[in-house]
This record gives sequence, structure tokens and C-alpha cells, in this order.
Amino acid sequence: MKTLRVSDLASKASVSSGTIRFYEKQGLLPEPPRSSSGYREYDGTALERIEFIKAGQALGMRLTDIKELCDIRDHGRCPCGHTTQVLDRRIVEVEEEIERLVRLKNNLTDMKNSAIDGKYEWCCPTDERSQ
Repeated sequence: MKTLRVSDLASKASVSSGTIRFYEKQGLLPEPPRSSSGYREYDGTALERIEFIKAGQALGMRLTDIKELCDIRDHGRCPCGHTTQVLDRRIVEVEEEIERLVRLKNNLTDMKNSAIDGKYEWCCPTDERSQ
């Protein structure tokens, strides 16, 4: 693959140029070499890295966790063992969020049922509840 400028890479990866620069600043994407005129020149590995980052984000992983996995991989080690630890943490977070959402749903349902029964004063003025 020929080298890509930031706008070409952004287009291929379906992200903005600003996102690519952000990934570089955060250390998620290595800073590429520059052309003699100062343009960033990315190779195919940058596209693969962005796709990995986006896949991690789609799973709800934090950028710090994704960076950690990228760093391990960049040092020539397989991050699979660490990946399972990161994913286990994320699974626990998702389970906790599900529990929180179920409690919220139950509270909303209770509130709705109380409103229907006229038990909540905030729902309607006192004089209208007796009608």
C-alpha cells in the first residue's frame, strides 16, 4: 500500500482528520514520518491500528485500555492474556450498568404506576386527584 496523507487515511478509516491527530496525541497511533513538505505519511499499519481502536471502542473499551493493548503488541508480545483481563473488567462494568438500568426501569415503572393510581402529588394538583 502506498503512503497515505491524513485526509486519505481518515477517509479510508471513516474517521475525521482530527480524530487521527487526537489518536496520535494520546499515543494510540504512532506519529508517522513526514514528507519533505511536512505532510504526515501513513502506511497500511495505521489503518489497521485505527480499525483496532474503533473495534475496541465499539465494545465500550476505554482508550487507555486500548492504548495499553497496542503498547504490548508494539513491543512484540501477544496481548491476548491481557486482553482477556481488560475484557473481563469491561464485562463486570457492563453487568453493573445493566443492574443500574434495571433498577432505573423498575423505579420508572413504579413511578408510572403510582401516577396512574394518583398516589404522586407532583403528578396533578390535590383538587384534581379527587375527581
